[in-house]
Amino acid sequence: MSFRTTLTSATVAALTTGSLLFGFATFAQGTGTPAERQGPGFSSEHRDAMTQAFEAGDYAAWKALVEEDGRGGKMFEMVTEENFAQFAQMHALMQSGDRE
Repeated sequence: MSFRTTLTSATVAALTTGSLLFGFATFAQGTGTPAERQGPGFSSEHRDAMTQAFEAGDYAAWKALVEEDGRGGKMFEMVTEENFAQFAQMHALMQSGDRE
């Protein structure tokens, strides 16, 4: 694998992960009524558990919650146990309003 291929793969992975996180944050903090922002099946308990998983850096708990929602798929290809700490950090930054 050449340096260019490796660099391109890393860039695509970073952009995809960023896009997934931005989509998640947009959904969670979007416009509209609270019910529209929260989506079907929303519960404050689930949101609190998700927040706790991010804050604790608990990949297994986060993954179980995402699977519980029937989501995951491509996200699990991008967010792994090895890079979950970075994903959780990006989530915290976006929650604080830091979009860069």
